[in-house]
Amino acid sequence: MKVRKFIIFMLLICSEAAFSDNFLTAARMSDSDKATRFVFEFKHDVTYKIIELVKPNRLVVDFSQSALSADLSSLDISATNVLKIRTSKKKYGDLRLVLDLKDARRYEHFLLDSEVSGQARFVIDFFKVPDNEGKSTKTDNTSKRKILIAIDAGHGGKDPGALGPGKIQEKHIVLSISKKIERLFDQDPSFDGFLTRDGDYFLDHRKRSRLAFDKRADFFVSIHADAFPDSRANGASVYVLSTEGSESEVNKFLSEGEIRRDLNQGSTIIEIDKQEEGVDQILLDLTMDKTLEMSLEAGGYVVKRLSKVARRMHKKKVERASFLVLKSPDIPSLLIETGFISNPAESMRLADENYQNKLAQAIYFGIRDFHVKNTPYGALIPKALDYKLYEYEVKSGDTLSQIAVDYGFKIDDLVRFNGLKSSKLVVGQNIKFPWENENKIKKIYVVKNGDTLSEIAQSWNISLAELRSQNNLSSNVIKVGQRLTIHGQGITQPKTVYIVKRGDTLSEIALKNQTTTKAIMRSNNLSSSTISVGQKLAVP
Repeated sequence: MKVRKFIIFMLLICSEAAFSDNFLTAARMSDSDKATRFVFEFKHDVTYKIIELVKPNRLVVDFSQSALSADLSSLDISATNVLKIRTSKKKYGDLRLVLDLKDARRYEHFLLDSEVSGQARFVIDFFKVPDNEGKSTKTDNTSKRKILIAIDAGHGGKDPGALGPGKIQEKHIVLSISKKIERLFDQDPSFDGFLTRDGDYFLDHRKRSRLAFDKRADFFVSIHADAFPDSRANGASVYVLSTEGSESEVNKFLSEGEIRRDLNQGSTIIEIDKQEEGVDQILLDLTMDKTLEMSLEAGGYVVKRLSKVARRMHKKKVERASFLVLKSPDIPSLLIETGFISNPAESMRLADENYQNKLAQAIYFGIRDFHVKNTPYGALIPKALDYKLYEYEVKSGDTLSQIAVDYGFKIDDLVRFNGLKSSKLVVGQNIKFPWENENKIKKIYVVKNGDTLSEIAQSWNISLAELRSQNNLSSNVIKVGQRLTIHGQGITQPKTVYIVKRGDTLSEIALKNQTTTKAIMRSNNLSSSTISVGQKLAVP
């Protein structure tokens, strides 16, 4: 038994060397007025083939029977035309080198064999653009297209998906969340969203992928709700495609000639060194590698956003699985399990409009964050948004129109952003909106009987002069019902300390102080509404 284990261990160690009898041992670069030169050294003489792709610009070099033993990350490419250098191991022992480029640039490549230079070297020169050619006008965003996001609500029609307590069906939950995500993208000037299904009907997995492909979507996200026999399982998850077992499904997807031609048109082949054989497969391999890499990066952004709103993340990192719907080879794709519908408590949250809005906003912002750093070719560059979602808790007497005026929004924008069906509000309801700098978030304080301006300033940790300036006050005189705007770095929400008296209930205390039971429980870390005489409560 020990002998067998040792043999297997040695086979695993030697498997790469069995296919590869050559190694890329070192890499360096040099710069001149005319060109930037990259030199890749090999242990032995090597043969290669090179292709150039655009949309985006890339050079792909396949070295036969070779493996990587050099650290390419040590190359400082920040001032060059090369964005990133990637490598991957291909079938039959070939090494693939991919150079992601900032723009199309004239280049030359050649080999120096070991007899000439004493070391086998592959050399590539990127020629610099003369100053008069490199000058360009500012990018005209008006002529660029919007980034298109395909939003896929899982299941539908005859396929209800997972079933939760009270006959809650996954297909209805995920369609509601998907519509909210689409609405957020549609109101963003840099994006358009579209739904693979907008009603209760069935679509098979390949049809969903094909819809995204036909519409030339830049990104695909499929929304689901999980289920598990153990009802205690809970939390959201984000998945990308697992490469294991994916090839056969992708080959089915690409079996039609028109799809393969479309894929070629998406990443145009410029040069193949007069070797056309196997180009489709090279392009497919490269596309899938890049797509998976981008999917993983996007998933990281979504996990970061979801972890702030989901009650719990089932896994705190992006997971991999062979979901059929993720197998479009050239569209970065995510599958998001928004929670476990089989968990009674989580099922209730998933059916709640407010919680659905939070999930939709987190998914929207995560995908948006990714595209700020990875804008597709020819698309509008989204503005980086340095803001967090601000939540305003509705108090007695509030109206949506007054909240809109106080915070500088249109009523219609607040209705759309919060998925409201009308402008009616209830005390304790949270109204959410984006704010670019959380240090400048405005707070609105309504003056109460007995208030003085100096006491209000002190309670909000702001100077009296600053409070007067923010509200254009010429004196310290204020009146009951007057609304004061308060903003600035370091301001804190004041809390009233209430001492519980005999006969008090938490709901009565909340009503007297124009707040909610939930808000008081949250401020005091209470697990129930039970209170005792003499207990001190912080009232927001």
